[in-house]
Amino acid sequence: MDKILVSIIIPVYNAEQYIAQCLDSLLGQTYAYFEIICIDDGSTDQSYHLLEEYKEKDSRITVIRQSNQYAGTARNRGLEIAEGKYLLFLDSDDFFHPEMLEQAVTQAERDKTEILIFDVFQFDNVSSQVVETTWCPLKKGLFGEGVKSAAEIADVIFDFATSAPWNKLFLADFIRQNDLRFQPIQRSNDLYFVFGAFACAKRIGLLDRKLMYYRDNNAGSLQGSGFRTPTVYAEALYALKELLEKRGLLDIFRESFRNMAVSISVYNLNNMKTRESYQELYCALRDEIFPRLHLGGGLAEPQVQRAIYAKEGLIIYGAGTLAIAITNFLLYQCSYTKEKISIAVSNCSNNLVQINGIAVRAFRDIPLTQKNSWVVIAVSDRRIQEEIEKDVRQRGFGNTVKIGFHEFAALIRKM
Repeated sequence: MDKILVSIIIPVYNAEQYIAQCLDSLLGQTYAYFEIICIDDGSTDQSYHLLEEYKEKDSRITVIRQSNQYAGTARNRGLEIAEGKYLLFLDSDDFFHPEMLEQAVTQAERDKTEILIFDVFQFDNVSSQVVETTWCPLKKGLFGEGVKSAAEIADVIFDFATSAPWNKLFLADFIRQNDLRFQPIQRSNDLYFVFGAFACAKRIGLLDRKLMYYRDNNAGSLQGSGFRTPTVYAEALYALKELLEKRGLLDIFRESFRNMAVSISVYNLNNMKTRESYQELYCALRDEIFPRLHLGGGLAEPQVQRAIYAKEGLIIYGAGTLAIAITNFLLYQCSYTKEKISIAVSNCSNNLVQINGIAVRAFRDIPLTQKNSWVVIAVSDRRIQEEIEKDVRQRGFGNTVKIGFHEFAALIRKM
């Protein structure tokens, strides 16, 4: 293989705890032909000085300093001077498998990809352990095998992978030809860039290996502090929708866009750590975000609406994103008491112990005295919904209603 340069672009903000591990894992790569462009985004700790020390040790490292303008602006600065055939946008608190670059470049060259996506390990920052969770940054089953154009996977183009840029190797010419840049916003600056790239791509490939360690439970990260800027993520959805409209792609990708926009909105709602931030985002979803994106305009389930208005007891079946969202909705928006809500799952060992102070129980332990209660099946997958409904009714619970992301969006707009 000829020498192929990879430009690694890293925004850095107050990362003195992690930057050494990040850079050491890159300098120890089995593939040596890369440049590292670090943009210090106005750090107030020792990050910049540490970067300068590493720059002195290795000529492949470039350090740029700017006032605090957030990661999107920092990444764009790096993109302006990047010289590589490929671009890799990494985060300063993550670290990487020693063969990440070698394996990614080898497959990208072989398959002539514009975007190559690889899998990741989840590293818990509190326990300092790699953990197994239901979190899934890459859904290989949705994508399938081989190299795909966006049009070939139109129904799942925004669903099969997250909008995070750090596990994606981009062909630099492809990015520049499509005039793609990160948004200069505090959070979710990557959504427009990554999903915009997906929509424009003719050659997307997967590398079925876990090649980086994504640091979770980092309270100092923007993901961990999203409740301070509840609605800013919506700016990314508006911009992506506008991009799709301008390029005549919205009709092709409309269903996947709707699914992604609703699920991301619900995720952000769940991520609100204060009642005030929850209320701010909830009202914005109801009054502005969902209407502007044409989401949640269908009929909400009338049975659930009646039960909620009557403050009847409800059984939430599920313990994932939707179940958390519905539980919070009942408590915060509908003045429910916790005693009126039961939360049930098929297998307690695979789920949370409690949601907002309400214990999660196995459905078989829900007493038959509650069999006249409405069972709200809070699962997005239609096939799983049907299976759960069958089991629930076999046990004698006849009042069931299935709520996916779009039904929940309709509830927000109607209640």
